[in-house]
Amino acid sequence: MKSTITIVLLTLFLCVNNSFATKEKDKLIPVSKDNKWGYCNTSKDLVINYLFDGVEPFNDSGLAIVTVKQKKGVIDLNGEWVIKPKYSEIRQTLKDQEYIVYNTKNKAGIISGREEKLLPIKYDSIRVFDQFDTYLVYQNNSCGLYSVKERKWKIDPVYKSLVFDINNFLLIENEQGVGILDPISYSMITEPKVSHSKSRGIATTELITFDKWDDIAAIKTVNGYNLINKKGELLTQPSESQIREIDTEYYQSQGFDIADNALYISKNIIYSLEEDGTIVTTELEDHKINPHPSFEIKKVTAGSYVLFNDDEEIPLKYDSLVYFNHRVLQGISFDSETGETKHTLISLDEESLGEILVNDYESLRSYSPVLEGDKPVEWIIVMDDQNKQGVYDIDLHEFVVDIKYDQLYTPYVEEYGLLIVGNRGEKYAFYDINKQSLVTDMRYESTVGLEIELTHKILLLERKVKDGPARQVTDLYSLKDKKLTGTSINGHAISMRHQKGTVHYSNNRKGWEQNIDYQFSEFAPEHYAFMFLQDKGEGKIGIGFLDKDFNTVFPSKYATVEFVEEGNPYLKVTDFEFNEGIVKTDGSVVVPLGKYVSVGAMKDGMAPVVDQNGRSFYINEKGEEYSVND
Repeated sequence: MKSTITIVLLTLFLCVNNSFATKEKDKLIPVSKDNKWGYCNTSKDLVINYLFDGVEPFNDSGLAIVTVKQKKGVIDLNGEWVIKPKYSEIRQTLKDQEYIVYNTKNKAGIISGREEKLLPIKYDSIRVFDQFDTYLVYQNNSCGLYSVKERKWKIDPVYKSLVFDINNFLLIENEQGVGILDPISYSMITEPKVSHSKSRGIATTELITFDKWDDIAAIKTVNGYNLINKKGELLTQPSESQIREIDTEYYQSQGFDIADNALYISKNIIYSLEEDGTIVTTELEDHKINPHPSFEIKKVTAGSYVLFNDDEEIPLKYDSLVYFNHRVLQGISFDSETGETKHTLISLDEESLGEILVNDYESLRSYSPVLEGDKPVEWIIVMDDQNKQGVYDIDLHEFVVDIKYDQLYTPYVEEYGLLIVGNRGEKYAFYDINKQSLVTDMRYESTVGLEIELTHKILLLERKVKDGPARQVTDLYSLKDKKLTGTSINGHAISMRHQKGTVHYSNNRKGWEQNIDYQFSEFAPEHYAFMFLQDKGEGKIGIGFLDKDFNTVFPSKYATVEFVEEGNPYLKVTDFEFNEGIVKTDGSVVVPLGKYVSVGAMKDGMAPVVDQNGRSFYINEKGEEYSVND
């Protein structure tokens, strides 16, 4: 009986293909009649009869997935079966000649367009993993990566999970812990020993978090605490004691000279980051400031200390005297009635011995950036009893930033000479250390969105606004001219386009190819250089695109934008009410939003739609329905 049906189907295909030989290169468009589907050409001649319960467009290799009696198969442009309809599911991959298939027992495999088995049909699930013909394969609650191109396992299927995280780490997980692989070669960077965390009884990978300005993070492993960098490399020998960020201010107040590259401490071990990215460990006691050979701190009465220079008393008396660094002594006064502690910095330089540099302040922190000319400077960040902050230069014996700001941020000082300053209830401004003056108004966020390399360096400074088309605006700051360029973008979170083939994204539900960063990188027109978001208020965030000169080339009025394939001039979009439509890459409308209940991606000038009556059909770029001539 099965053979008879096959013969009848093939006969019908051949009957409607008599004229097809002369139109071999003509594309075929799905058409329906009486809830059955076939294919017509652009002249609206029926080429493949209405024999299918469902169809998909032909791919570039001239193959199409079709459904007959709830079974799926693949046909060619002549309507002949290249994969017989015996699978419960067939999924197109990134390769035209490769398909992920599921049999009636819900087991998955990979086959070619001619039913060659590229991976046996015996696995629980298979997903596309990357653009290098690699697949994520699950079996018996374990997973691995299989390369069809190389016909071998890149990662054996022995792990509980395998996924990219927010740091672009390729994580593998087993019962022992979490490991990190190189995202290109899949070679092991860190063995599975980063500790798990528990969430509602389910073991999950512990999130490896970096401060937004730091390249090193402290983590817990099965062997103890450790430090990890953004390459996924463990940097130290395991420590039994927790590794925590070092409180430089506290240790300086206790007479320790802690360098700026000191990041963490574990008991009495200090971890410092060297310029080459390595971690050096030292004993805390090694940082204790040695007494000056000419000076002596003496306790004269209970809780009273004075400084002597070669047995000559310097008329300064404090409840405590400790070294702040080798050039500055710190005097501490404690008011028992108010409970307040005051700090005084006293010069130990020969030419200014005993001179009070900074007096009666509550908090002090050493900071030694390297500014222009690669010469380090010695600064002290000072906070007064009103919590106002400033920056004092020991060499200049003056404040380079007056004590009048509630907050100071330093991550951009060394590279750009910019300090972020701000007050409570206000926004932030950028202060040029070399000019010793503000270079922007007090209206920006406390972080820089992105550094961009064009003909010169540009920083993106974000600010919020109450009125206008966008709730957040980005201003361009020229590092070459050290001032705002005057160009503003009605949007925020501006991201530069990645090079093709560099974006990886994976999770176990959707797969990496659904990520907008990947689509933007791989398929967007060449003049789409940047992507940005526009906050329109009421929770509405639009996506737009800019060229290399930051001119808008695609309006930010859509909630989602989908690039389909390279060179495709059509984009599928949705608005904030989930209406679907199609526009061109220049923003011109092809299919208006909401005209149809659903709209598929437009390829080769045709797109599947469902109208308000639930009827499915294809339309062309003019919005005309494809139907067969009588």
